[in-house]
Formats: sequence, structure tokens, C-alpha cells
Amino acid sequence: MSSPLDHIIHLTSPGKLQETVCVFQEHGFEVLPGGKHADGLTENALIVLEDGVYIELIQFVQPLEQYQEGSPEWEARRDHWWASMKENGWIDYSLGDLTGTAPTNKARIAAVTLKTTPENFMRYRSELSTVLGTSAEPSEDGRPGAAFWKLSSPASAGSIELYLQSAENTEETDWINSVAGIGLWEVAVRRTGSNNAQQFPSNIAQLKWD
Repeated sequence: MSSPLDHIIHLTSPGKLQETVCVFQEHGFEVLPGGKHADGLTENALIVLEDGVYIELIQFVQPLEQYQEGSPEWEARRDHWWASMKENGWIDYSLGDLTGTAPTNKARIAAVTLKTTPENFMRYRSELSTVLGTSAEPSEDGRPGAAFWKLSSPASAGSIELYLQSAENTEETDWINSVAGIGLWEVAVRRTGSNNAQQFPSNIAQLKWD
């Protein structure tokens, strides 16, 4: 069994977290108040889905220019893992072993789509298969440059589909090159009892794994 998603991170501009919370609430999600992280640089709010996966809505407490240049706080803010990420979009995700349930919302992550260039497709397909511990399945429509994995979760009634796709046009290729070769293109959420997945496109996030 492959490792399921643990959580996905959405970064918003400093001071704009509540606006992002309101957008998700307008879409029918229950957003739980969070707090500041231990480093004091970021704060969050959480959306816990039915299958235990959660969405972390996060912002930096202050922009870099609000810290005294050269201070430890300024250096920590400048060198933060997410400091170079473009704001107002999906920036990161984590794989984990979900063993419990957290049914605070009748919704779950249905699918995550990653985009890469055609020349890097086989490389990332191989690396993802190694990370996930399972081989990719071919695209349902049989087209080259597309594959997917079903990430089973013991806490979920269904599974999460992770898609890897090659760029299909110049716009997608330019974006992929801007995020160093691979990025989170789209997240889809499905509500319990619904056959339709609501899509949240991003096309701004660079993803890395070790």
C-alpha cells in the first residue's frame, strides 16, 4: 500500500490569511483557527477533511522588510523554506501514514496533479514510484506523458489520485521551467456523496522531495 497524503499547504500574503479563510468558507469548508508556529514567522488555519488529510492555510506574519535587516529574525525570515515561494497558491505537500480519522468536514482530497516537461517526465515518474513504493498506472486515455498513482488511506472510504502530466503547450512549459522542473498544478476536493470533484488550480508551486 502506498503512503497517502498527509497535508497540502496554501500560502497567502502577509495579513491576508483571514481573506483566504473566508474564500474557503464561502465554498462550504469548515476552517479551524490555528496559531503561530514556534518560530514566530508563520501562522495558519486548518481544514481537516473526512479522510484525515488536511489543508493548511498559512501566511508569514510580516513581510521581510518589516524586520531589522541583519537581525536573527530577518535572517530566519529571509532563509525560510517558503520565503521564495510565490504567494496566494499551493506551495507544498507532505506524504504520511494516516491511521486515524478526523471527520470534521464531509470532504476529502480527490486528486492532485503535478506537471513537468516531456523530457523530465520519465525521470519524475521513476522518482515518484520510488518515493510512493508503487508503480505508476498509465493514463486512462492512453496518451503518452501521463501517469497516475492511487494513494490508499486506511482512514478513507476512497483513495487519492496523484497525477503526473507532461506540459501540453508553451504556457505550461514556461511555467514548469520557472519552478525548476516540476510543480503542483491542480488540487481537486470531493464532498461525500458527490460524484464531482471541485478543482482548485494553482500553477505556481515548486515541489521537492528527498
